[in-house]
Amino acid sequence: DLPIAVTLDLHCNLTQQMVDNCTMMIGFKTYPHVDMYEVGDQIAQVMFRALDGRVSPVMVWGNRPVLAQTLCMGTADAPMSGLQDMTRKLEREGLLAATFFGGFPMADIHDAGISAVVVGDGDDIQARSACDRLLDGGWSERAGFIYSGRPLDLAISDARQYTEGPVLLLDHADNVGSGGTADVMDVIREVHKQELENVAVGAVWDPVAVKKMQEAGLGNRVSIDLGGKTDMPSIGRSGEAFHVEGRVASLSDGIWTVEGPMYTGVEVSTGPTAVLDTGRIRIVVVSFHHEPWDSGIFSNNGINPTECRYLLLKSRIHYRAGFQPIARATIRCDGHGVTTSRNDQLDYQAIRRPIYPLDDNATA
Repeated sequence: DLPIAVTLDLHCNLTQQMVDNCTMMIGFKTYPHVDMYEVGDQIAQVMFRALDGRVSPVMVWGNRPVLAQTLCMGTADAPMSGLQDMTRKLEREGLLAATFFGGFPMADIHDAGISAVVVGDGDDIQARSACDRLLDGGWSERAGFIYSGRPLDLAISDARQYTEGPVLLLDHADNVGSGGTADVMDVIREVHKQELENVAVGAVWDPVAVKKMQEAGLGNRVSIDLGGKTDMPSIGRSGEAFHVEGRVASLSDGIWTVEGPMYTGVEVSTGPTAVLDTGRIRIVVVSFHHEPWDSGIFSNNGINPTECRYLLLKSRIHYRAGFQPIARATIRCDGHGVTTSRNDQLDYQAIRRPIYPLDDNATA
């Protein structure tokens, strides 16, 4: 009879087994996830009220066959903004908790897709009605959850029109927060090819390159094969390094404290870290994987991001927490990587079928 309260990520692929093993659950309502503390407190307060006998939680859930792309789940943008507004309205109207999950499309499991869970106070009919409203809303807006990109060379070429920065270049297909390797060099290679200047990159995972820069020493020049250490059989690609020469501009232990709005006060460790300066591009190279959701990845490695014309970030949406306030513009760059935003590039075996957008005959 002990109540169990659970908080979940907005990208959760909810299952019946998860629901069966707790009393109440809630998910983050923001992406970037800047409401983690508030959501945890909200469901804890519901649990305390349940323990005191002041409320009687009843929980219902459901899902729809929509394989939404995380790149299209930013809660400042439609359709997710409207769906999250609906969850807040439902809570103001008396529900104990209401959540809409965008799901995680890189997970090849049966229940991958959008879902919702609602916690009511003793009224499962009201909770079911609210849950269905959320799910129907997600289904009706399903086209807005699908990403349509453009050739990488055109995206980088468009970036040249901006004379002032920072302009954010998003290498969203190589995002470690979604399972990426952070060592795919396609976007960096194209930036180098088109000779963009005053570029800072955060961050490439390559502990071998860091070690070589440590051995060379601060201020000295190195010639290295950067990145490309990881093969990606799930998308049929092998790692491909980028041969680059430059100066070792910074060396550090990679330990710093977050000052921005996401994970505020948390100590970050990117392991031994170095900055390679090619003259036009400064590349932060780390030994531990890291998604750049805070400007500290640059400022703690000798780079002032506000003074850069371009910031190349291996991130999808979390970058907004630390970088959106300083950005002049944002350009999505479609490189390769296991976190591709194109569902048709992934070899799904376990997901339910039919499912939108892979199958034209998918129905709610």
